[in-house]
Amino acid sequence: MIGKDGSPQKVESGAAGLGVGGWLSDRVGRRGRGQRMRLHSVCDLAAVPFLLIFLAPASFVSVGVAMLGFSLIRALGQANAVPVMYDIIRPTNWSVSLGFMNLANCIAGGAGILLARDT
Repeated sequence: MIGKDGSPQKVESGAAGLGVGGWLSDRVGRRGRGQRMRLHSVCDLAAVPFLLIFLAPASFVSVGVAMLGFSLIRALGQANAVPVMYDIIRPTNWSVSLGFMNLANCIAGGAGILLARDT
């Protein structure tokens, strides 16, 4: 039931977070080069407490709220990933760096699946 009822809210909150995060990133980025990275870090740290719900048994509603909150705040910060990369890397290396970032995400996703499988 959680898969059926929780996924749309997670996707919608993530999409909203990316949209608002992009706008926020542009506003913060005007203040200085390191401000986007600061925003990304603050959002990542602010999202972590939502994961603590999984340390103990929780109700369906609590898990849904935690997923929604984590997805929204994490997406706010994730909107900064590529702009931060473009702030610190020379334009001639943008494609290569984006490719390596994509590669690292794919490897992490595959490793997560391998580590989480039932043995």
